[in-house]
Amino acid sequence: MKPHTAPDKIWHAFLTLLAGHSPDDISVQQICDVAQVHRSSFYRYFRDLYTLADYGFRQVAEQTMMSAPDARSTLLSTRKFIDFVDSRRHELRHLLTARYANRFQQAIYQPLEQHMLSVFAMAGDSYIHPAPPEYVARYHIGGLARIISIWLQTPNARKAELIMQIDVLARYMMKDCMKKEL
Repeated sequence: MKPHTAPDKIWHAFLTLLAGHSPDDISVQQICDVAQVHRSSFYRYFRDLYTLADYGFRQVAEQTMMSAPDARSTLLSTRKFIDFVDSRRHELRHLLTARYANRFQQAIYQPLEQHMLSVFAMAGDSYIHPAPPEYVARYHIGGLARIISIWLQTPNARKAELIMQIDVLARYMMKDCMKKEL
């Protein structure tokens, strides 16, 4: 799908440049040249590459995960997010090996955490874990994030293995945090 807005053009240009470069080697001017926008457009929407990554992964999450109407569709919507990660695997691997990789990792995993919080919020009285939902979501997303990170950095890892591991962790999380009738 062709991006229509300046932020979307900038995000897609960033992904295009990631195919051949580490984020440490990508300049704002390069991104703007590929996106065919003026440099001031970049700074109108983003402070730096990290806020660009945050924006991009929030967009991906809105298109994939945030459409889940209930806890049961969480696994399916998370798979859509994983499909995006898989389709951009080579580019995203560069984000995990950059100088400030932990900041880029946050951009990738924060939408997963927000999604889990929204699932817990939708559960209402069905949420049974004694800890606050924010802590529980961070705890469980930490496990998912580690699996995704290792998977992205392993050249021969298969998508089916990743989905199976994420399914197991997500089902455990749902069982641990919610009543059975969900």
